[in-house]
Amino acid sequence: LYDDGHELHDGVPAYPLQKVYLRNLFPAPRTPATGPSKSRGGLENLVKKVPNIWPLPQLKWAATYAPFIKRLHKALNDLKPDVVIGFMPTGIMAAVEAAKPLGIPVIASTHNVPEQDFGLSSPRWDANPKYRKRRLQALHKADHILVLQDDFKQWFDSALQNKISVMPNPIAAATMSLTGPREACVIGVGRLTAIKRYDILIAAFAKISAKHPDWRLEIYGDGPEKNALQHQIDRLNMSEQIKLAGICHDIMPVYAKAGIMCHPSSFEGFGLSVAEALAHGLPVAADAACSGVTALIQDGENGILVETGAAPDEAFANTLDHLMSDPMMRTKLGLAAPSSVLSYAPDVILDRWQQVLSACQADHDLV
Repeated sequence: LYDDGHELHDGVPAYPLQKVYLRNLFPAPRTPATGPSKSRGGLENLVKKVPNIWPLPQLKWAATYAPFIKRLHKALNDLKPDVVIGFMPTGIMAAVEAAKPLGIPVIASTHNVPEQDFGLSSPRWDANPKYRKRRLQALHKADHILVLQDDFKQWFDSALQNKISVMPNPIAAATMSLTGPREACVIGVGRLTAIKRYDILIAAFAKISAKHPDWRLEIYGDGPEKNALQHQIDRLNMSEQIKLAGICHDIMPVYAKAGIMCHPSSFEGFGLSVAEALAHGLPVAADAACSGVTALIQDGENGILVETGAAPDEAFANTLDHLMSDPMMRTKLGLAAPSSVLSYAPDVILDRWQQVLSACQADHDLV
């Protein structure tokens, strides 16, 4: 069940669905001439731009979120599920407000640094103070809360501590051989957004490219920073050595052939691309201040945690220079990488999910 306010086209799921059913609560109106209508998403964007001056926040919340919650409530009343899982702040808020009045237990599955998603001063998500307050209240009403890392539990207040569990993302082990030759290639993998800081990676690589003429940098992904990053590459006259490789629908062979991954992101809930790279024996250099990767990288064992300080491009340049110059170090880190993520194997994580679901349902039955 999902609100497609931001997905207004009829798309095909990225993964095959087995015993999983999609039910669009807001199917976009279609006409033979124009296809799906985008009117609802445009209206939401207009509403969100209205100033948050009392009493407008309440009216904006009612216009933006109440229709979806109402339809979700009706759908849950028809389906009568055992448990509802809300993902991310908006999904959690909607799940709580739609399911709790029906007596259905709700699991709040967070997927980012908690401060970034639930902090009242965070710039992420909707700036409407009514929305920010209700998404935080939803955590208190949920039956259980899932966080990606143990350190994230400390952000929540004491009243929530006894219903928080750690639930990392599952990471599939590499299915191809890890013994093949590695290319002289540094990769970055992720959406081209400001928080990923690929501008720092581009600047760092440019500083040392003359010393390592056989190496290249490829950044996989797409996003709003694409044009700015391409302009940066052109301005540095690095178009031959640095490529924005776009979206790759099968990134696993890239991990298996690359020489180094560099991940300069400022924060992550869980560095999924980092974990995937490690599973494929690829050493990773990442920012030591990025909590989403510090649980994955053991500095000097399976990767390098870079202390960036006031000059992150210089710090990453020095680290990349060291790794590019030392094939034995890259081999050592790469050999240790796959075993370091075994605790995130799908079977292990699925067992943890089953335990949480069973416990949540059992607790609800006792009430």
